[in-house]
Amino acid sequence: MKTMTASSDTDRVSTSIQGAAQCVVREVVVLKPYGLHIQPAAALVELAGKFTSNLRLVVDGQSFGTASILDLLAANLAFRKRATLIAEGSDAGEAAEAVARFLAQQPHNAAESPASSLAEPVLKRVA
Repeated sequence: MKTMTASSDTDRVSTSIQGAAQCVVREVVVLKPYGLHIQPAAALVELAGKFTSNLRLVVDGQSFGTASILDLLAANLAFRKRATLIAEGSDAGEAAEAVARFLAQQPHNAAESPASSLAEPVLKRVA
């Protein structure tokens, strides 16, 4: 196996000589304000299912699969939590990029940030 280093110090890419399978290891940070609770965990499972690569998150030395909502919830990925993303397969680079982008993405709807959608009307009523 030959190893190529990507432009970022936190990305490592390995490819086989045939180029069929690759492994991407990337440090990621959860920037969702409420962390990876049930709704974004379900969305991440759906996203990961679009790729043929095996995707795992390593948190505090434990490995969690992205194919299982229960695994992702057990990872306890709170806001600003760091994890190592490991993608193995023919589309590993694309899969790792999509998952990293998803974890860094701020919520765009009330479903992902329920507290913010409820707090506004309550404050208006009290005031």
